[in-house]
Amino acid sequence: MSNEQEQPLIPRDHHDESEFSTQRRPQHPWIRRLLDFLSSDSPEHGEEDEHSSRPPSTSPRLWRLFGLFVILFLLIISFISGYQVAKRNHRHQPGKTQPPVVELELDQDQHWQTCGSTPSDALARGCSFDTLSFAWQTPECYDAELMAEWESTVRTNGWKYYADITGKRPVSYEAAFGGTNDLWVEWDLHVTHCTFMWRQMHRAFTQKGFIDSHLNSYNHTLHCQSVLTEEHDSWLADTAARVRYPRCERVGA
Repeated sequence: MSNEQEQPLIPRDHHDESEFSTQRRPQHPWIRRLLDFLSSDSPEHGEEDEHSSRPPSTSPRLWRLFGLFVILFLLIISFISGYQVAKRNHRHQPGKTQPPVVELELDQDQHWQTCGSTPSDALARGCSFDTLSFAWQTPECYDAELMAEWESTVRTNGWKYYADITGKRPVSYEAAFGGTNDLWVEWDLHVTHCTFMWRQMHRAFTQKGFIDSHLNSYNHTLHCQSVLTEEHDSWLADTAARVRYPRCERVGA
């Protein structure tokens, strides 16, 4: 036997925290309080026996965690439901009606900004068919003087409009200038169209103060530049003239 006196065994306090558990504990106070709440024993189970070797039950902790998730879920559902009800009540308040979508196409002076999406819409809004750009235009963007010159140029040169790309089904000028169908035109007409469109753009900026969104597009200018520099058979009717419904905008807007 050893002469050394045996050191008495000091039972480790059940509530003492180890070094590792201290290092793992989050530093944020609200997280610490939440974890303390989840790890605490429920009142109905009393204090754990410090000499008991049975690990503490985890059921209360799991039930608390489950309860917190249920409460959080119910709060989120309540918030969403309340928001939807308030939004619906605001939308249907007496004396407050939602403006029809068509009013969004009116500018601050109550002018139509578009001619709709069909010839009947365009006529109902007082629009005119722009035979140069093949587009329905509002009165602010329609250049009647230039249209008369353009149509005279078309007739003088005998250029035709066709119902098909083969150029075998010509249509009358009255039908072509009616703005009801997409058509096909010869290359010479296309080239002259570009020169007239540039005139139309300058007149819009210097005289009318309104310009349509198609004419105002830089891509169209690049397109016309390509047309004027490209070698092409002048008699081919392979250029599509599609009916458009551009937006009429104030110059510089």
